[in-house]
Amino acid sequence: MLIRWWTGPTCRFCAASAPVLNEFNDEFADEDFLIIGLYHHKSRTALTDQFVQGLIHSLDFQFPVGIDLGWENLNRWWLQTGRRGWTSVSFLLDRRGVIRYIHPGGSYAQEPLEFFPTAQQDYQTLRSTIRELLSETDLP
Repeated sequence: MLIRWWTGPTCRFCAASAPVLNEFNDEFADEDFLIIGLYHHKSRTALTDQFVQGLIHSLDFQFPVGIDLGWENLNRWWLQTGRRGWTSVSFLLDRRGVIRYIHPGGSYAQEPLEFFPTAQQDYQTLRSTIRELLSETDLP
């Protein structure tokens, strides 16, 4: 399972990572791989279901998306655990629910991004870690 916090297409990091999330959702769907997006509100626009649905539509997300009201989970899982530079964090969990990889935020993308130099490398790391976790068969 991949859990990704995001804010919308006005966040260039979220917008740049959206195609990868959609790619992974399509590619690994038949392998019991699940992506969950957690929206955390940063906009001055009122938080409504319709507002979030518009953001989901603009990024063409085809996977479940929840709203992290008040950043409750983001704070508990990420921001309160140390000094953090990003809120667009991704957690990759194995079949037992153990966090096995954390992308600390920013972007991951297939192509190089001038504004985030490690995006392409981060994409490769995330992709290979997903493959590795899906190939594990040592479940209890």
